Amino acid sequence: LQRQCLQSAGLPSLMNSSQPSDQRLAQTTAVHRLFGGHLRSRLRCVQCGTFRDRQEEPFLDLSLAVGGWSKGKRKKAKKAKQQGVFDRFGGVGVGSGSSSSQFSLDDALEEFLAVERLKDSNSWRCPKCDAFVPAEKQLSISQAPNVCAVSLKRFVHRSDRSLQKLGEHVAFSESLRLPVTSGDDNDAGSVTHVDYRLCSILVHTGASVYSGHYESFVRSSAGAWYRICLLYT
Repeated sequence: LQRQCLQSAGLPSLMNSSQPSDQRLAQTTAVHRLFGGHLRSRLRCVQCGTFRDRQEEPFLDLSLAVGGWSKGKRKKAKKAKQQGVFDRFGGVGVGSGSSSSQFSLDDALEEFLAVERLKDSNSWRCPKCDAFVPAEKQLSISQAPNVCAVSLKRFVHRSDRSLQKLGEHVAFSESLRLPVTSGDDNDAGSVTHVDYRLCSILVHTGASVYSGHYESFVRSSAGAWYRICLLYT
């Protein structure tokens, strides 16, 4: 949609431009005003505590990994609400029910925003220490979107360069609290939360990224859920 908006305006070159002025102009589309937010990458020297923020990056959706727990990174998930939308439709797409041992959307978001330790050959040159030092790197959301779109990275590259679909269940509820961090280079920032209510879900069924079927679930203004599925006979 964003690409189509820029093409309609005669500005397709802005889609992948790295120029700040082009990026600001690209963020004026209707799509970006609705779904757009900003991510900030922050580095902190563990020796002197100096903070450095890199340039904020715009996003139209949060793309979260779902396979990290298979490598020992799995954390105990928070129990999702028992009356989640998929329970109402008999577990279409991801299975029904939830338990405290399941990986959840909250866990995926927590891992996305987790602190990454930089050391050894990956050390950071601190401008205050004037040396390569161990550091902490972390992504944070500096501007929340009006509508938060979340995508799950269910396709990963295998050793033979083919794509494999991850079919693990990801539990979620009908509400999401998005942490938003404010602040600058001189402080650690303060965190507030923006609350969202689930309004739609898009599900892919099929084993391949090149084939399969999509169906969606949409909440009406009255609160009723509808399953939208195209059937060909």
